[in-house]
Amino acid sequence: MSGLICMDDRVGQTLGSYQLLQPLGKGGFAEVYLAQHMYLRRKVALKVLAGKFTRQDVEDFLREAQIIAAFKHPHILSVFDFGMANHATPFLVMEYAANGTLRDRHRPGTQIPLSTVVSYVKCLASALQYAHNARVMHRDLKPENMLLDEHQTLLLSDFGLAAIAHHNTNSVKTLDSNGTPPYMAPEQFQGKPVVASDQYALAVVIYEWLCGVRPFGGDNYALAYQHQEVLPTPLHQLNPQLSTELDTVVLRALAKDPLKRYPSIQAFAHAFEQAAQQQSSSTKKIAAFPPRPPVTPGSRPILQASPALVPSPVSPTLLICEGHTDTIESIAWSPDGSRLASVSRDRSIKAWNVHNRDQPLLYSMKLLHEGQAVAWSPDSQWLASGDRERLVQIWDTQRASLICTHTCPADHVESVAWSPNGTLVASVSDGYVQIWGALSVGPPMRILRGNTDQPASGSVAWSPDGGLIAVGSAQHTVHIWNMRNIGLPAVTLSGPVNDKWSTDVHLNAPPSLSWSPDSRYLVSSSGDDSVYVWDIEWPAAPLLVYRGHNEHVDAVSWSPDGRHIASAARSISSNHIVHIWDALKGGPPLTGRFGTSKVLWSPDGKQLASVTAHVVTIWQM
Repeated sequence: MSGLICMDDRVGQTLGSYQLLQPLGKGGFAEVYLAQHMYLRRKVALKVLAGKFTRQDVEDFLREAQIIAAFKHPHILSVFDFGMANHATPFLVMEYAANGTLRDRHRPGTQIPLSTVVSYVKCLASALQYAHNARVMHRDLKPENMLLDEHQTLLLSDFGLAAIAHHNTNSVKTLDSNGTPPYMAPEQFQGKPVVASDQYALAVVIYEWLCGVRPFGGDNYALAYQHQEVLPTPLHQLNPQLSTELDTVVLRALAKDPLKRYPSIQAFAHAFEQAAQQQSSSTKKIAAFPPRPPVTPGSRPILQASPALVPSPVSPTLLICEGHTDTIESIAWSPDGSRLASVSRDRSIKAWNVHNRDQPLLYSMKLLHEGQAVAWSPDSQWLASGDRERLVQIWDTQRASLICTHTCPADHVESVAWSPNGTLVASVSDGYVQIWGALSVGPPMRILRGNTDQPASGSVAWSPDGGLIAVGSAQHTVHIWNMRNIGLPAVTLSGPVNDKWSTDVHLNAPPSLSWSPDSRYLVSSSGDDSVYVWDIEWPAAPLLVYRGHNEHVDAVSWSPDGRHIASAARSISSNHIVHIWDALKGGPPLTGRFGTSKVLWSPDGKQLASVTAHVVTIWQM
């Protein structure tokens, strides 16, 4: 099959006794179509393998297909038929699962409830143990291969197909030639998969479901290194609701040495279920997000918070981080809450240990140009930085060393943000948003731009569920892109036009942006001394407008529990105040007199970091 054939070109064609109705998806080594048997009228999924195959390859494929077709298990997708397209390309005819995959069901970045994960694992482990008893490994376990039929029954597909594709005579011996790198066990990268490799892959999937991110990210070579050499971040550091017992179980299945994992995948599933049952009822619960105000179409309420200030005592200072010799442009908390990074015009990034009052500075990394932006990876292992020239750089925080450099098409990187799954970095430069493979080299994977007269500028913020990117504009707008359907911005937020608000809501100053923890709401700063809260499902006008600052609002930050918003103004007067607002109720703010131009909540919501000139201060809340 030629690699130039478009999937739509095959629609209507007949392969064997099956007519292709529509494309269902395309993977690294196969195309999948919805097809129908010409005589029985039964709908099936027909998978066409890409590439050229020798006679021996076809015989191997047929032998594996015969084994898989003999499987009779309630959670394994049935294989009905096998054939050859144009006498050269093998295809499989399989049961059609009408409700898509678990990747479709749960968007990347989503933390799935533990009870749901337990039910998935029981089904998957039962199917895998059945296959292992038949001496068949899966080799490519991932959410894309976990399907749901019309009755919502979970079905595992693609047994052994990664190994079949590996025999493709057109295959280049790459790191991903017999699996999908984010889910591959260390021994798979070495070309030596064993039965326990499936257990490792299932543990990666469980980690992703419970934490919202995979244990490791980056390009194939970075993944190969991390899977073989780097220990995963404990799950409870990314999801505090999880117990250390669950940590122990999942991390054992992620052992680098296959012999140190559980003796069988069923044993792993049993241990996981027991740990889930034993999870203490006293486990820390994340506070429920406040309910949104009732709205009806055409009667969208705009609530305006009172500008009156309520005096409050100054919060106690936990830590003062001094060492920069010029203005600090950006700060970022590590997701595990142990460190804070700052980047400055003095051409340095500094990492601070927030638990050491006497010697907080951990290390300093030198930049080639004045620093502008900094962001941590979700696993707290990497830092992304942007400078006032055109460089986006990725740093190893364990070794305080540079990993790779991306070069933007124009000067001045205004901001950077890491995707919640840890694989991508977004940067803003010259009116565009660049999407980079985090630990890879080469040009941007994608470039986003707003309308011609509203170029991207200032802050970029990735929604916690990974589905949306919000980017400010100097033309009083915020653009939001759906990262699963890239084109023009899916939503553009602009200030209301009526007697109370001007059209220049952001007054030509790029806004600071921050998402609510559930990815439903977005808060933006403004040049008119106000803070705007937007409901993404109702983007025509702000849900709330907070007023009270006497100067341009320079920074906003949504608290991790979803209940409060902190806003800071860069003031030339003596009235340097951070306002802390009730996120969705309005009302007078709590205040703290932190002289500051930047403000950021810690991951646990117990501290607030602020910046004044070249000093970072951490406050106890």
